[in-house]
Parts: sequence; C-alpha cells; structure tokens
Amino acid sequence: MSPLPFEPPPDRHTRPLHMNRCFSIRFVLLLAFIAFMAGPALASQVGSGTLLSLSTADRQWLQAHPVIRLGIDANYAPYSFIGERGAVKGIVPEYLSLIENALGIRFEITSHLEWPELMKAVRERRLDAVATVVELPERKRFMTFSRVYLNTPLVVMTRADTPKLDSVDDLSTMRISLVTGYSSSMQAVEAIPNVQPHYVETPLDALQAVSSGRSDAYIGVLGINTFLATQHGIANLKVNGAFDMERNGQRFGIRKDWPEFAQLIDMALESLPTETQNEILSRWLPMPSDDLNYLGPPGLASRLFPWLLVFSCMIAFAYFTALVWNRQLRRELERRKVELERALSIAGMGDWSLDIASGRIRWADELFRIAGRSPTALDWPTLREWIHPGDRENHDEYLAQLAVAPQGTKLPPLTSHLVHPDGSSRWLEISCATDFDAAGRPLRHYGTALDITERKLAEDKIRNLAYFDSLTGLPNRRLLMDRLSQAVSASKRSGEYGALIMLDLDRFKDLNDTDGHDVGDHLLIEVARRLSAHVRHEDTVSRLGGDEYIVIAEALSTDAPSAALEAGLIAEQCRQGLDEVFTLGNGDAPYHCSTSIGITLFKGNEFSLDVLFKQADVALYQAKKAGRNTVRFFNTDMQSAIDSRMKMESALRRGLREDEFRLHYQPLVDRDGRRIGAEALLRWFPRDADPVSPAQFIPVAEDTGLILPLGDWVLKTACEHLKRWSDDPQTRELTISINVSARQFHQPQFVEQVVKQLQGAGVCPSRLKLELTESVVLERVDEVTDRMQSLKDQGVTFSLDDFGTGYSSLAYLKRLPLNQIKIDQSFVRDIIHDRNDAAIVRAVLAIGQSLGIAVVAEGVETDAQRDKLLEYGCAHFQGYLFGKPVPMEQW
Repeated sequence: MSPLPFEPPPDRHTRPLHMNRCFSIRFVLLLAFIAFMAGPALASQVGSGTLLSLSTADRQWLQAHPVIRLGIDANYAPYSFIGERGAVKGIVPEYLSLIENALGIRFEITSHLEWPELMKAVRERRLDAVATVVELPERKRFMTFSRVYLNTPLVVMTRADTPKLDSVDDLSTMRISLVTGYSSSMQAVEAIPNVQPHYVETPLDALQAVSSGRSDAYIGVLGINTFLATQHGIANLKVNGAFDMERNGQRFGIRKDWPEFAQLIDMALESLPTETQNEILSRWLPMPSDDLNYLGPPGLASRLFPWLLVFSCMIAFAYFTALVWNRQLRRELERRKVELERALSIAGMGDWSLDIASGRIRWADELFRIAGRSPTALDWPTLREWIHPGDRENHDEYLAQLAVAPQGTKLPPLTSHLVHPDGSSRWLEISCATDFDAAGRPLRHYGTALDITERKLAEDKIRNLAYFDSLTGLPNRRLLMDRLSQAVSASKRSGEYGALIMLDLDRFKDLNDTDGHDVGDHLLIEVARRLSAHVRHEDTVSRLGGDEYIVIAEALSTDAPSAALEAGLIAEQCRQGLDEVFTLGNGDAPYHCSTSIGITLFKGNEFSLDVLFKQADVALYQAKKAGRNTVRFFNTDMQSAIDSRMKMESALRRGLREDEFRLHYQPLVDRDGRRIGAEALLRWFPRDADPVSPAQFIPVAEDTGLILPLGDWVLKTACEHLKRWSDDPQTRELTISINVSARQFHQPQFVEQVVKQLQGAGVCPSRLKLELTESVVLERVDEVTDRMQSLKDQGVTFSLDDFGTGYSSLAYLKRLPLNQIKIDQSFVRDIIHDRNDAAIVRAVLAIGQSLGIAVVAEGVETDAQRDKLLEYGCAHFQGYLFGKPVPMEQW
C-alpha cells in the first residue's frame, strides 16, 4: 500500500490492479457469464469514432428540444465540480462540450443542487437529465439510461497506518463513511455484514472524517478520492483494497419519457474517438499503485464445484419448468385469442393486412360479417367492388398516398362506405400502418377497421338537425345565413340584384290556441311544401322559427326596378299559393291562411346580413300594419324602425352608467327537488320606463358591442353574490351559472378577467359555471378549447346552453372540456305530445351519459314534463315548475 498522492502507471491502457488468485477466478467466471448472457448488448455499445449519422426522426426530435436541462453533481471532482471562478469543471464538462457539438444542442446546466435534490428534480421533470448516475432498479422507475461512458471503480480508503485489509469481512468491525444517496453507499450496505455506516453529505466530508479519525474507512470512487485528497492536502490516507471494479460505471440518467434522447446520447458517445476520451481522462485522473487486492470473500475456488453443481440443477429445473409453462402459455394464448375475437365482435372491429407484392388481402371474420359477405379469398379489385361507387376514388387516392408515404408517416383514418349485397350500407373507420424492408421499401399495409355505422347515423341526424328545421325539413337559420352570404357574394360578382323575402302567417297564434299544436304544426308543414312549389328552382326557402319563413331570390336583374318587379312577382305567387284553402287535421273543416310579406333588395355587400334582415323585418311590419295579406318593400320611410333601435342603444348606455340592471336567479334542482345552483338572468329596470325584456335589449347590446360591459358587470356581480352566499350555510354549496356571449368569450383577456373577478371576490372557482352557446364553441374551436381548459384548470366549470338547436357535433362535443349540457326548452315544451321532441331529448341524455357530462332540462313547467324527463333518466331541472327568476334578496 502506498500513501497519497498517487503516480500514474507507465501504460494507461492496462488494468490498474493486480488481483489475487481468488479474484482472478471470480473475474474469469464473471466475464464468461456476461459474455454468454449480454454479449450482443455489450458489442452494440462499442464506440467506433465514426461520424454521427442521424435519421429524420432524430433530427426532428433534436430540433424540437434544442435546450436540455441537465443536472451536474458539483461534489464529484474530478468528474464535475465548481472551479475557482464559479464555472463547472472536470471530465464531464469536456464530454458535454463534445456531445453538444455532435448533436447540435445546448445543455442548460444546474449545479447548485445536492444529490438527493438532483434525483427529485429529474423525478418531477424539473430537470431533463443528470450527467453522472449509476443504473439502479429503484431509479429505473423514473429514468432511462445511456451506456456507461465513465468507469468509476470503488475502493476502500483508510488511514495510512491501518493494516492491510484481506476481505470484505474485515470491514464489518470498522466504522464506514458513506455519502447519502450515492449508489456506492447502497452497494456497501448490501455487501458488508453488520455494516456500521457513518453518513456524510459529500466525498470530501468522508475523506476528512477518515483522516481525522471520526471514521475508520470510506468506500468511494477511486478517481474522486485521489483527486480530492491531492487537491486538499490530505496526505495520511491510502487505498487499502478494491471494493467493486465493475458495477459502478457512470451513465447519463434521462427522464423516463425521453428514450429517444438516451439513444442519441449513446450515438454521440460512440462517435467520440478513443484517443480523445483518453486525453480527457489523462488530464484529470491520477492512477493508484499496482499492489491493490480485491476484497472478495475467501475460499471461492474450494467451493466452486458445489456451486456449479447447484447451478446445473437449477438450469435443468428451469428447463423442465419452462416446458410446462410453455404448454400452459399456449393454452392461455388460445383462450385469450377467443376472448379477443369475442371482444372485437362486440366492438365491431377487426384487423386486416394487404400484401403489396401479391395484392392479397387478409380480413378478419368480423369484417366479413360487417360487410355482409362470407369469408373468402380477397384481393383489392374484389374489395373495391364492395365499396360505394362514390367512395372508390377516395380509396384509390388513399392507397396511392400510402405507396409513396415516407417511413414513419402516419396517415389519418379513412372512412369507408361499404354496400351489402341487399343494398344496405355500413361505414368503417380504417386505420393503417406500413411495414418496410431494410431498404425502406413498403412490404405490406395493415391495421384495424371499426364499424362506425351507428355513430355515422347519429352524426348525420344531429347534422341534419343543425342545418334543417326538424318540423318542415327546410333549411334552418344557420344554413339560411350561409346561403344568404353566398347569394350576396354572387351578386357582387355578377352585378345582379337579389332579394330577401320575409313571410309571416297572419293570425297563426289563434289557430294554435283554438285547434292545438298538432294542427298548427300540420299547417306549418303544408306552408313549407307550398312555398317550395311556388318559387324558382334556384331560390332558397327557409323556416326561421315559429310561423316565419324566408325566401332568398337570386339573379333577378341588373337594374333595381326590374329586380323589384321580379321579386314582387315571386312574393305574390307565394302569397296567392298560401291563400288557397288548406285541409288540416282530420279534414273536417277547410282553413284559409293569409300571409304578410316584407322584401328588401341587395346588390353586393353594401349592407351586412344583419342589416338586410332588419330591413326585411321592417318591411314585414309595414305589411302587417297595412292590413295583413299584402306585400311591402323596404324603403327610407321605414328608417324610423332603425331609429328606435338607436334610441334603445342610447338608453342601454345610460342604464349601464346609472346602474339600472339587476341579476335575478332561477333555481337549478336535482331529481328530488333540492336546489343545487341557480342561473343568473339579466333584468333591466329603466328609471323612467317600464322594465325591458332581455329579448329586446340583448340583440341591440350584441349589435352595438355593449354586450361586453354588460357581460363584465354580470361576471363581477355574480362573483360578489357568490361571496355573500358563501357566508350562509344554506347557500354556501350552490353554484351560479352566467351566460357568456361570443364577443365576450373571444376577448383576448377573457380568461384573466374571470380569474381576477374570482380572486377579487374571494370565492371558490368551482362554484362559478359559464354557460356558452353553440355559436361560441363552434367559432375557432381550437382557441375556444384552449381557453375553456385554462379556466377549467382554475376550477371553473362549463355548460353548453340550448343544446340541439345549433350544430351539435359529437366531434366537437367530445373535445370540449364540458361539465354540463342543457336541453333547449323548445324540445322540453312538447315532450309529452311530440315524438320527435321526445326522441331528441332521449338522444341528448344518452350522449351526456356516454360522455360523462351532466344534462339539465330547461323550461320545465309542468309535473307531466318533469315525470317524463325522470322516466328518460334526466337528473337535473330548471323551469317555472321549480321557481321563477327572483332577486338575490328573495333567496
């Protein structure tokens, strides 16, 4: 044994230790076992010093992660430590510089954390990697590892006057310094019988403890011990034996979800020339003397034969156990295969593959069943005949894209429309992947096919409800606005006038009140049929709602008088057609219907769509004022109607200034009638006039932008009321729902405004629910989803209001972070008598249940409606049956 400092040996590539014979036998056996069990893995890690060749996926990953947050153990000199000027120095920084150059990345170094904090930071992903770590089972739960790039053998350090150690048993009587959290400490505790540990924070603390006599020995890394002892002038220590020369290799420890980076690190390390690595090591690592002994258990050679005999018996036992286990596995595999086929059949799913060279297709039996065919040999021309003619070109294009798609490209699923021999149809959603040969040429396509027929039919039904009136089958307001926008654009291109014709049935309410809704609905259907028959082929007939209809007449004439004449003729034909006798109900009595019609002309985009509707509405009002059953055009004399809206706008601004608005609350109850929340409803009480209905002032507020300050007032007031409710045991658990307009929700600072109001009032965010309409969520869906998620992360909940009246897409519904949907009261009103409304309510309840979203029925006014909703499974209600909207003071 020689005291420190150490001198380097003549040959740096020879093994630094002369081991005793017992250790040599162990070492040979260990090498043989490793070569047998892990030879290929070790061979794959041999660095060649070749140029680094990155795949497209590797380069994309690196481009997406240009900066890596890397932790360094600053107490690990000479591998990594803090130099005199505060910079990180040592072997590891030199390796990091080479890796940065090889991969084109930058390491963002964290060096102020102690070792336990470093491990915690990687586990919590505040760091992406650690530069030096030993692979241990407990660390594999949150790390993946690179190959070993620094060999850090463990030795035993004692004072120079300590007698020579012969075996690990000699350490049992000694007080051993160990560094907290280090793998070397764990290895020592496992290997030394009756170990007496003395834990310290750093290797330097451990060396100083041995030097001062506070402990008898320290087990640590050879290079660190020699470097620190030399740097700090600790001259009374020596290396008194080799503890573990193989298992303590240092690796990069990388966050578990980044296996790609571990592979890139390995590639970079393998590209480093051996000469370069040796030069780095020689600058920092002194070498120990040659007379170290390995502290292994004595007498291994004498016990070698019994151990080999036991080992042979274990292999024989394992072989026969494997035979039995293999048979059980085959049986289990067959059982699982049957269960999988049964599950796939229930799910309507099957797998498939297409051999590119032969064109042969393998289809699961379940797919043949879905296609209505018997299992048979299948190729692409045959399968193509089973596909609906309108979809065949789409499939040809999809296969062509697959043929040229680069390796690693994932195409979106393909929807396939199959036709049964009997003419019925099924829809499949086909997912696809491709196998490639070593040269990158595609060999086969494969994937799964899912029967989505029921989903497709449901989406089509909901889409039909979104664009067409459920009663008459005519385009609804949403589709009408799209058609009108197209007509305005076409008018601008052609220079021809178009006309917006608004029709309203005279005294329709009287028919409803006297003969009932069924007769009224019959009249609406017949009116839709007659209007469609009395307009031109290129005209659009739409039902706005109630007894109001719209006709869009396009391509009339390039001069206004002629266009007005043509529009008047179309309107008159419609009026005369509706003036004929209708036979309603059981046909017992004829019914004479008249209609009032208002017309406005448009040419280009001189007026917005909203203005055109206002002009037609004003003209319609004049027609009714003139005695009904007549036609009127919009003109400047009708400007007074627009003036009245301007007066309301002025009154709204005054109302905001003078605090004329109030919030009334309508209860939301559960199936037992218990109040679980309330919806805030805005009311306007002008000081010098009667209360104004929201149906009158809300549209004006939206048109003028006053909806924004109104919405801010509602949000602030509702939060203040929530705070007051939280002080009352009877109301502290109630939620408040507020309606948010599209303009308010799309404000850039909307999320911050909501959070600010909640924090200012000091209320729990989960007690505030924001009600959005479908017009809000369907405009800029990705942006809406992000904003909703940001608020939901704060605790705010969301409800989709008036569900079913707009474009109720399941695709959007499942993406939005909704807590609740509200069935529009128009469906609840006639749920007892209208089978269509009842079917829609059941469908919405089923959708809510399948997506885990609560469903609230709005407008419940009678016990019969509530009982029917309970029968359908509805658990939450709102309506006059449970309470009218009242001020907060009356709660």
